[in-house]
Amino acid sequence: MSWTTVIWTSSAAISLTLAGLYLSVWFRQRDKWAFLLFSFTAISAAALAMLELNLLHAPTPSAYGEILRWMHVPAAVMVISVVWFLHIYLRAGAAAWRG
Repeated sequence: MSWTTVIWTSSAAISLTLAGLYLSVWFRQRDKWAFLLFSFTAISAAALAMLELNLLHAPTPSAYGEILRWMHVPAAVMVISVVWFLHIYLRAGAAAWRG
């Protein structure tokens, strides 16, 4: 097993551990939506790490393209959840300016 496989797998495992931790906290405090959004961000990061690992080991250019196409799904979930997280946790956005 190469060192890149170990690093990418470890980063995915760390992200999933954080996701599980924040998801369990959200289950106890359902009114704190920032915990759920952070969990979605961590799950997306883990999915991106595993898809990147698959990109490194893609056997053909068409397989590479297919994996790259699927990477858009967790990337979009990550961007949306980070924006919502910042809006809720930091109380940022248009509502914050109205007072």
